Amino acid sequence: MTLINNYPLTSLSLLFVVINAALFAKLGVSIDSDTERYLAYASEIKERGLFFKPHDFWYIGYPIFILAVTSIWSSLGAIVLAQVLLSYVALHAVYRSGLLLYHQKEISLVGGLMFLGFFMISFWNFWIYCESLLISLTCIGFYLLIRWWKGHRNGFSTLITFLVIGYSFFVKPSGVALLAGIISVMLYYFWCKVQTTFYRVAMLVFTLSVFLILLNQMLYTYGFVAAFKEGEIIYRITNVAHKDYARWLLIQPPPDLYIPNEDLPAIIKMGELMSRNPIYAMRLTITKAFFFLAYARPYYSTLHNLTALAFLIPVYIAFIKSLRNEKITFPLRLFAAIYVTMSILSPALLTVNWNSRFLVVMLPVVLVMSAGPIYNWITKYRRMIISLTTKLQLVQKIPRLLDSIRTGRNREKRTNLPSQHVVPYREVLQTDRHFSERQPRVLKPKTGY
Repeated sequence: MTLINNYPLTSLSLLFVVINAALFAKLGVSIDSDTERYLAYASEIKERGLFFKPHDFWYIGYPIFILAVTSIWSSLGAIVLAQVLLSYVALHAVYRSGLLLYHQKEISLVGGLMFLGFFMISFWNFWIYCESLLISLTCIGFYLLIRWWKGHRNGFSTLITFLVIGYSFFVKPSGVALLAGIISVMLYYFWCKVQTTFYRVAMLVFTLSVFLILLNQMLYTYGFVAAFKEGEIIYRITNVAHKDYARWLLIQPPPDLYIPNEDLPAIIKMGELMSRNPIYAMRLTITKAFFFLAYARPYYSTLHNLTALAFLIPVYIAFIKSLRNEKITFPLRLFAAIYVTMSILSPALLTVNWNSRFLVVMLPVVLVMSAGPIYNWITKYRRMIISLTTKLQLVQKIPRLLDSIRTGRNREKRTNLPSQHVVPYREVLQTDRHFSERQPRVLKPKTGY
């Protein structure tokens, strides 16, 4: 443990190698149905240049990443290698973020250990999926934002920060949470700088309008109305409705379910679905949020579900506690709160996926923020355990102490005999072996005494 504390980055690096080597031995280079979509879009961009492709455009950052890597080495293994290397940079970003927030290497070490300990974050490094890239960019972007707010605000640093966060937005639609977080920080920053009420309100209205227009455009390609009508918790669970676990992942819609006009803007349709079906919408949203946050599914093993909950529940409590920590500057707490809220709302309002991969994108920010309270709890309970162990050791010594006291008293009784009393010679011979060397010698009585 001393070695880990003295060399935290070296220890984290070695653990990173072990975990990723084990995952590579298990997974190799893994692909799934969406992989072909990303590879096809990358090939089209190579032939035609950048162009808008409905739905896939909001993932364009990943095909560009694939194109950049394969231009150096045309292999799926090269993509995986690049994702692993970028994940290692992300681990350093997690460690440095904790150091900037809490100014204590033990706390930042806890954040790094949790990042690696929840190995499903590293799991996606070996899939040709956009999750690994988005996780790494989120870690790096969060570190750059903390660094920027701590005073590193030169032109180059500002440009890199906004490029990383802006690029993250186009890796996957859930990157909108990162964009919402950075917008909230920038609004706060300019709100403090601008003193005129008119300009403040104009800036707020303009920013929110642009954000909502962008969000509306993204929602157009999602079939959230059909999923709402079916009562789906997990994406396309209706395809396996005959399975036993499906009953936990479907909610029966009411007979008088209101469905808005198809011609309405997507964001208006979303609003009407929620407002005109409040009870049903609330049940759907809360259930989706639960399965998203719990990292649990009815088709996973009981051990998996209990392990996930045992890890995540303390982390979530610690995260909420960190949002109230005034030692962390308010804009950073604001960013974390908005980012996590948007990350939860995205699947809760749309759909939760089968393999829980949406959650792992959100976790790094949560882990960095929660590292402080988690470390304090570990320290507190470690002291309690040490104190309890010391008390138990003392309790175990009590019988020995009592025996020692009794033995001492017996010896004292035997050695402190009255001076007038003369012991017969035969009795002295029989008991002399029990006496100490310091006992006064008893003379042999005279004849006729």
